[in-house]
Amino acid sequence: MLHFTVKLIFYEKAVDGTPSVKMLIEPKERVRFLTKEQAESLILELPPHLSAMVKFSLATGLRESNVTGLQWSQIDMPRKTAWIDAKNAKSGKSISVPLNDDAMLVLRNQLGNHRIHVFTYKGNSIAKAGATAWDKALKRAGI
Repeated sequence: MLHFTVKLIFYEKAVDGTPSVKMLIEPKERVRFLTKEQAESLILELPPHLSAMVKFSLATGLRESNVTGLQWSQIDMPRKTAWIDAKNAKSGKSISVPLNDDAMLVLRNQLGNHRIHVFTYKGNSIAKAGATAWDKALKRAGI
């Protein structure tokens, strides 16, 4: 049987005062969850192109940038799946997104609008969902 001897050596170092630690500033964002009634009210108040994107976001949980940049090449309708490339995912990893019936209905309604982009406005891809229309819809919906 082998025996090992372990010798621990501790070094003492004097600390002059308390070390300075830079504190991170917490963002002043508010996390908010909509009730089903609020979501339905908001959808009714939005213009059609934004309404479709909100319905799809609610059905999939995808962020605005993933929805606005969504292309048909990322959709597999027969398998009811979408995917987000790693470069467009917040985590830096590719995301496979299951598409429920609500998401599939939104996609079917977008078919034929554009050959590359899923969501468009007046034939153009959408970079940002639009602050003015969004803010006005929120106000009209009482949110």
